[in-house]
Amino acid sequence: VPALLSSGTAEVYSAPRDNSQIVFVLHEGAEVELEEGAEEWNKVFLPDARFGWVRSNALQVVRP
Repeated sequence: VPALLSSGTAEVYSAPRDNSQIVFVLHEGAEVELEEGAEEWNKVFLPDARFGWVRSNALQVVRP
């Protein structure tokens, strides 16, 4: 499912936990693909094949 980072920046983690390693940072307007989700977290993939977990409230799903 396509999604955008809705505002500011968001840290992307290696696992869906705040105490996991930050693997990269997304910036406002970044386009990602949502793969799976938990209640508070979504696994995201970038076009360059990087992936990780970001808090669900940081993303806005893009509707076709």
